[in-house]
Amino acid sequence: MTAQFPKCVVVGCGSWGENLVRTLVSLEALGGIVEKNETRALDLSKLYHIPVFEFEDVLKNDAIHGIFIATSSQDRGSLAQQAFEHQKHVFIEKPVAFTEKNAQILYDVSLKSNRHIMGGHLLLHHPVFQKMKDMVQKEMIGEIKCLQTSRKNFGKFFKNESVLWDFGPHDLSMIWELLPTCKKKMPHQITSQALYEREDIADVVETTLLFSDIAVQMSLSRLSPYKEQKIVALGTKGSLCFDDTKPWDEKLLYTPILFNSEDKEALPLKKDEKYIKVPEEEPLKNECLAFLRAIQKNEKSEAFLEALMVTSILEKIQKELK
Repeated sequence: MTAQFPKCVVVGCGSWGENLVRTLVSLEALGGIVEKNETRALDLSKLYHIPVFEFEDVLKNDAIHGIFIATSSQDRGSLAQQAFEHQKHVFIEKPVAFTEKNAQILYDVSLKSNRHIMGGHLLLHHPVFQKMKDMVQKEMIGEIKCLQTSRKNFGKFFKNESVLWDFGPHDLSMIWELLPTCKKKMPHQITSQALYEREDIADVVETTLLFSDIAVQMSLSRLSPYKEQKIVALGTKGSLCFDDTKPWDEKLLYTPILFNSEDKEALPLKKDEKYIKVPEEEPLKNECLAFLRAIQKNEKSEAFLEALMVTSILEKIQKELK
């Protein structure tokens, strides 16, 4: 039997918003939707047997406890602030903001209203990434020396949002989670290059970040002829690769590496690599559950501090590109 969760509304029911709708329906936690496109709103209402609201009516509805904001990125901040002013908990899709200042404002307003805020960093809730993080923290690949991410595809293109803000939050959120606590500080060096084919909108971005002695390479593209969604952690004892394009049982590859500490000229030796088995779960369901349980427990929004830092780093990369 499904647990009784607080009712929530999804605001913005495009392709990703509909995924939220479907997931919340499965959890019996959806109280309705807000969607400007009347035809789409009616179609979803009939498909999932849910009511359609105006946003103003949701704010006044005491039966609605949480709001999932999946509108265009330019509207999210204003909608979130209105939600907090009416004592609603807020889940806000990535990017949560385009400046650290605006992300901080959302966090401060959530604290003032004593309501939970959560950023939509989906891959942090992916069971394979969570296993990867666990293995890193247990030092199964030794001390982290390098992190490499690659997120590429052809499209989807946005008029006012570059690939940095579209794909970047996914990878930076994972990078931040894998960094040792003592090195979770603003990178002391950022170098970045971009390909601009549409005025000021970059569709390809290559970035290198230095966190103390950990080098991070991030490759983002919406012009790639092939799809790639990968993060690699290289340590002093081996490597881990989370490749989200692979079949489930092949998503996490563990490769032990032997270094000869006495002979500095000796070549590293790769031992037998193996795929790490992880129980299959739906990341989006895990993410929605995390938000719903946070509402139930009235948890503080400390996890949003990670979204704050991700926004701050993205903003600095953006300035480096100009």
